[in-house]
Amino acid sequence: MPVSENQDEDQANALANNPRFTAKKIAETSLNNFEFDELKAEYLKRLINLLKTHKARSIILVQPPVRQEFMDIIYMNPKMLMVYKKTISFIHGLEDENVRSLIWETTKNCGLDDSVFLDYGHFNKNGADIFTQKLFNTIKGWGVIMTSGIDKMARSYSQIVRETYYKDATLP
Repeated sequence: MPVSENQDEDQANALANNPRFTAKKIAETSLNNFEFDELKAEYLKRLINLLKTHKARSIILVQPPVRQEFMDIIYMNPKMLMVYKKTISFIHGLEDENVRSLIWETTKNCGLDDSVFLDYGHFNKNGADIFTQKLFNTIKGWGVIMTSGIDKMARSYSQIVRETYYKDATLP
């Protein structure tokens, strides 16, 4: 859970270390009714078409990583795995010259480790910065955005994350 105005870092760390708030427990609870939502899928298609109509050059769909334990719950449950695979297949089916996807299931998939997390899948302050840089470097490597704007965009995104989720929102 990101640190907010109403929650100091000590409280966030206590929650992150609470055994009832582990990746496994959260996955078991939050994925209880894990279903592919056809209506949301249709809305995503419409949004992408609207962006293309307005001349969006690049649309990138990103799945940030979560802890391995969270994904293990999905992979151990045949129904969840079927829904997850259908979702990933749907996302890949949207790809074309304007639409790309970046699916990072776990930190291992994107070259990070679990130290970037505050809990099962929310980044801590340092993790948000590290992930943001990793994301923008990947997108930059695709040649999708101009190098001159990448650092400004990364700083802007990082600042938004900090202002939204963390008190003392300052960048070095």
